[in-house]
Amino acid sequence: MLLLDKVEMLRGLLYEFLTHNDREMILRISQELDELIVEYYNKEYKRNM
Repeated sequence: MLLLDKVEMLRGLLYEFLTHNDREMILRISQELDELIVEYYNKEYKRNM
């Protein structure tokens, strides 16, 4: 999945969170953000090698 696609998915999850505000949604958003951050840093690391 492309980085932009992940950002768009997170935007949708955040909208759902704002309208429903449940614990499962908070955990899912947190997990997706963690994965996005790891992917970004991995790409930066490879690019700087």
